[in-house]
Amino acid sequence: MMLVVPGYPGEHYLSWGRVVYGIAPTVLSLGLLTLAGWFWSRAGGPATLGTYVQRAFLGAVGLVMLFWVALIMIAHLQGRIP
Repeated sequence: MMLVVPGYPGEHYLSWGRVVYGIAPTVLSLGLLTLAGWFWSRAGGPATLGTYVQRAFLGAVGLVMLFWVALIMIAHLQGRIP
């Protein structure tokens, strides 16, 4: 789905649902990773490079998980998934 490949013969390549629920979350997740790494590396006092990387990774994983949970909840409320 993320490569905009039709699911069955005759289906259009670019469908709104595939873009919104396939490509957009992937791009936004990468953006969240970048943003979280930047913010967490700026927060706090002096620390080692390993501490910055650990903070960025943990923060980014948390943000991505929250994003996906919110996306699933929205899709469920709209009736797209049972």
